[in-house]
Amino acid sequence: MRPSTGAVTFCFVIVLDSNQLRHVLPGKPLYGLLSAVARRAGHTLATTDVVLAEVVRQRREDLGAALKAWTEAGFEARRLMITDRHQIGGLAVHPQQLHGRRRRITYEQSAELETRLRAAFLVLNTLPEDALLAILMEAQHLPPCEHGRGARDATIYLTTLRAAVAPEISASGEALPLMFVSQDGDFSRFDLPEGRELDALREVRVLHQRTVVATLNALGFPKSSAKADDVVARPEFQQALIDAITNSPIMPPRLLRQAQEAAEVRIRRLAGGPAESCTGDGVTVTSMTGEWSIRFVEQVMPPRLDGRPGGYRGFPMRAEGTALLVDGPPHPPSVELNSLVLSFPDR
Repeated sequence: MRPSTGAVTFCFVIVLDSNQLRHVLPGKPLYGLLSAVARRAGHTLATTDVVLAEVVRQRREDLGAALKAWTEAGFEARRLMITDRHQIGGLAVHPQQLHGRRRRITYEQSAELETRLRAAFLVLNTLPEDALLAILMEAQHLPPCEHGRGARDATIYLTTLRAAVAPEISASGEALPLMFVSQDGDFSRFDLPEGRELDALREVRVLHQRTVVATLNALGFPKSSAKADDVVARPEFQQALIDAITNSPIMPPRLLRQAQEAAEVRIRRLAGGPAESCTGDGVTVTSMTGEWSIRFVEQVMPPRLDGRPGGYRGFPMRAEGTALLVDGPPHPPSVELNSLVLSFPDR
């Protein structure tokens, strides 16, 4: 699908914050779509050195945790097996071998991710004076650091502003804006300190987009609304939410055991706006923010004597956050959850 008529035809830089860069890592269908759109229009995909470091660190930690769980599961499976004749899940290495190589694998893989990111994105380097300014903004409680934290966000945004000081110029001689893509709304409250040396940063033009879906729409791909209830009902979304809950470090051990032993999981939407979808080049991306009810059911109880439902054994909980679903054949549908906040009973 080509951009609709009226699509942007001039060139500018698109800078992605960490909460959006995670969705468009090289090799993912969404990266293929966004990079193809940007390439056709001559736009440059970029990020900052701080964002790159954060995304690489997150990948290293996530992979390390996954390999640790894989190792422990392998040891437990071998302990429970009577003979050694069976190969579990086609594992290429013994759990003990994986245990010894886990640290090296995580660092090699994260280093490879950094290499690919640097090849796929223009990396904007933070100037030392901007890093110092961000720390001073945090010390002075200037928005978005009014609560004495947020120097990292301020650094990212200052680096973005700096990249827009010398903008691309359109054929009509107009300075073209830079597009900054972040779901963090704090950037709209950015308040530079007084000082003539910062006048150049005050005058730059930055277009804010909250999501990659909104960015694609701004680049000319039509955006449509989708029923959030239909998205929540999708098996891929429900499984991703269950996995995020059971892998959460704040999950109480008592509830984690109940969740793992649940015979049924019931998920429904409680609040949130409609889902937004955008389709292009064979890829459909859907973004949704909401609050969801999750019930881990161990056993359904028989009806009461008065005819009312008997309820269930298990526990309810809630989750709220943002989901991004990507359908891009031949790849299976993928779901990523961001900014997930969990609330448990009796806590």
